[in-house]
Amino acid sequence: MLAGLLSFLLSPLVRRLERWRLRRVGAVLVTAALTFILIGELTYLVDLARSLPKYRSNLIARVEALKTHENNPLRLAVQTISDVTADLNKPEDATAEARSAAVDRKRVMQVEVLPPADVGSIQMLMGVLWPIVGPVANTLVVIVIVIFMLMAGEDLRDRLIHLGGRGRLRVSTQALDDAGHRISRYLRA
Repeated sequence: MLAGLLSFLLSPLVRRLERWRLRRVGAVLVTAALTFILIGELTYLVDLARSLPKYRSNLIARVEALKTHENNPLRLAVQTISDVTADLNKPEDATAEARSAAVDRKRVMQVEVLPPADVGSIQMLMGVLWPIVGPVANTLVVIVIVIFMLMAGEDLRDRLIHLGGRGRLRVSTQALDDAGHRISRYLRA
C-alpha cells in the first residue's frame, strides 16, 4: 500500500524528468534515489532530535563558551524558550498533581526474578536479529515495488483500460489519467 501511494506521489516527477529527455529507467532511478535519500535524511533528523537529551551537557558547555554579556541575543532567546516551556509544563491545577503523587505512592508492584529459560542458539539469534532485519526487509520490498510500479506505470494503466474500457478507449484513458493526477495532487498536498 505504501509503495502504491509513493508511486502515485512520484509519478509526476518521473514524467517531468522524461520531458527533460531522460529515459524512463533513468527518470525512475533518479526519482527513487532522491526520494529515498530524502526519507533517510528525515529519519536521521528525527532520530537526532530524539537523541538530543544525551548531548545536553555538551550543548550547555558550548553555549556557556558563547556567553559574552548580559543582553546576549542567545541568552534572550533561551530565556524566552524556557519561559514558554515552563508555562506549557505548569499543571492546570495543583490538586491534580498532589492526587497523582498520592496514587503513585500507593502503586506497589511485586517483581520476581526468574532464571533464564533454555533458548536455542537459533532462536536467540532470531530474537536479536529480527528487530533489525524485519524493518530493513520491509523497506527494501517497498523500494523495489515503488521502482517497478514507476517503471510499469503506463503499462499498468493500459492493461486496466484494455480490461475495462475496450469500447470507450479515449474516455477510459482520460478517466484513469485524471484519477492518477488527482491522487498525486492530493498526496502532494
